[in-house]
Amino acid sequence: MSARTGKITTVVGGQAGSESKGLIVEKIAKGELGEKPAAHVRTGSENAGHSLYYKNKKYVTQLLPVGFIDEEAILCLGAGMYIRAELLERELKMAEGALGKPIGSRLIIDYQAGVHTEKHTKGESGMHERMGSTAHGCGEASIDKMRRGFEYSSFCNTPEGQELKHKYGFQFGDVSEVLNKLYDQGKTLLLEGTQGAALDLFHGYYPYVTSRSTIAANWFAEAGLSPSLENQVIMVCRTMPIRVAGNSGPMFGEIEWVDLAKDINEKRKKAGMVPLVDPVLVANFEMACRDLAATHGLSTWRLSELPEGERKLKGTQVVNFHKQVFERLGAEPTAELRKLLELTTVTVKLRRIAHPDWVQLRKAVQLNRPSKIALTFLNYILPEVIDCNTWEDIKKSGHVRKVKAIIKKWESELGVKVGFISANKNSVISL
Repeated sequence: MSARTGKITTVVGGQAGSESKGLIVEKIAKGELGEKPAAHVRTGSENAGHSLYYKNKKYVTQLLPVGFIDEEAILCLGAGMYIRAELLERELKMAEGALGKPIGSRLIIDYQAGVHTEKHTKGESGMHERMGSTAHGCGEASIDKMRRGFEYSSFCNTPEGQELKHKYGFQFGDVSEVLNKLYDQGKTLLLEGTQGAALDLFHGYYPYVTSRSTIAANWFAEAGLSPSLENQVIMVCRTMPIRVAGNSGPMFGEIEWVDLAKDINEKRKKAGMVPLVDPVLVANFEMACRDLAATHGLSTWRLSELPEGERKLKGTQVVNFHKQVFERLGAEPTAELRKLLELTTVTVKLRRIAHPDWVQLRKAVQLNRPSKIALTFLNYILPEVIDCNTWEDIKKSGHVRKVKAIIKKWESELGVKVGFISANKNSVISL
């Protein structure tokens, strides 16, 4: 075997997902944060959606690597992937529409990647209401494969898999072999992790976790790469972490979106900026929450203060609570509120939000040993910089000291350099 000369970058989440990993990978794929990878690798399953913007249009991938936008990159779905045929076809069409050309010739799917079927989805019925799971059946798909029954087929051995192969021109092969050869040729690889450390099956807040490990070591294993290879880990963290709606597990320092909206509006007012969201609409949203809580017999409209027992007993109401609020408000006010409010990519429910949990973050650092941290959603705590796309923009904004203080706080708490920051969905600033 030739000398080990390649490099591997692994992008992982430091919290409970939705840290904007897709944004970081997008910028890497475009060559804006250093060398472009020769291959983009994704494992895991469809329960995590990564968002990216290409030619000013938003795209969401649940199976394909975000790096499909780099027309020269090899795209790999590793052996740890579980694939639903309909979703794969939908994303292949989406990628072709975005680029104006097929991507099948660049896509390699590991011949041992698992299959994800409707049976698996049905097997997780009720989990979304019970514990905030996406309930897409990813755990059931894993269990089915782990049973080692002779009736189980990997995706490449299904009629649907073979049909899509002939239709779109991708290959089934040994992804581990492909990646190791590229590495030995001195190429750069990118492993695109999904979800975040707080959802790790073994190290997260069990049972409020996902069905697999979500730390850097696992993405190496699922792709078929040795952890002894030269690599760097970029751990993406939000200034204010989220969890999905409902009874989705512990969240220390949780707050209400209403309070965050008021705080952001007040900070913008002091800076001579217009409110991010109409204050009247924020008040209407709060009133609708109060009314709906009374209708459902909840002890408080502030779901962040809802007792754990009540959250479990009234799981269905809680997980759908804000969806019903939006229905009461109507489409136009809801669209305005979405300038701030975050809805989950896959289940389209309002996320829970909180202040940083330093204990959890230090655990994530311990598990991932990141080389750098990418700090996103800077605009939540410093809304004055939301329009800043470069360090020069931050200088012009007059808030350099505040930004540096935030960076220093994170580096002091976690002992890791903050290498990238982001204050909006369009840009990443390399430090």
